[in-house]
Amino acid sequence: MHWCFNREGLGGSQGEDQTVPEPGFGDDVSCPAAGPRYTLLIDSNNKAYASGFIESKFEYRGHFGVDPDKLSEGSNSWKLINRVNINGEVRTSPAFSKVYTGATGSANSGEMHSLLIDENGDVYTTGNNNRGQLCLGDTESRFIPHKISLKRPAIAAALGEDFTLILMKNGDVYGCGSNEKGELGLGSKVKFVDTPSNDNGLIDIVELSSGLNFALFRAKNGRVYSTGSNMYMQQCKDSNGEPTTTAQVS
Repeated sequence: MHWCFNREGLGGSQGEDQTVPEPGFGDDVSCPAAGPRYTLLIDSNNKAYASGFIESKFEYRGHFGVDPDKLSEGSNSWKLINRVNINGEVRTSPAFSKVYTGATGSANSGEMHSLLIDENGDVYTTGNNNRGQLCLGDTESRFIPHKISLKRPAIAAALGEDFTLILMKNGDVYGCGSNEKGELGLGSKVKFVDTPSNDNGLIDIVELSSGLNFALFRAKNGRVYSTGSNMYMQQCKDSNGEPTTTAQVS
């Protein structure tokens, strides 16, 4: 199977749509993730690639997971994510199994971040980190993926505008980044965290998803929880436009 992407993420001219499958990765492309103006995917050898549009190398913060000297302003065709940082040591990238793209409410792609999970369940983040959304204990952006410290293997993730949620194999959910609108479910007093926190009361979660500033969680018992912005009733309930700062049943 080949995957179809907008031409903006394929190195063509901006605004020209890709209407037929793009050749080049064979029949074993897996886990494509589409973000604003960029795409991540994994090939049959478990290598991760990034492609897309960068308005300015000066504004670029690393969401491709590739050093800026290997990128061009404008459209970029597939770039191999071939290096990661593990505990301060740069190494060859591991075998990846899943990739996740970030989001932004503006036209500036430098505001985004990305996340990758390898075959062992280890998690790596890269890109903008102004609110601690890379889960690395600071607010410094990264140009290549850095491994974050987690106690258990991860199986999935969800990324919003400036926050990150990670689903662990045991059903716990860890979050980092902005909690300004309750995105992480940490209450109204916590504005952001830069290390993974699971003080959200969520357990036995089997699936999660995020919007720009809110998130949804499906539990093993079938209940769906939500947290974050609800300005447009995107949580399927009326809160008079007020955010939900702790995880509540939708």
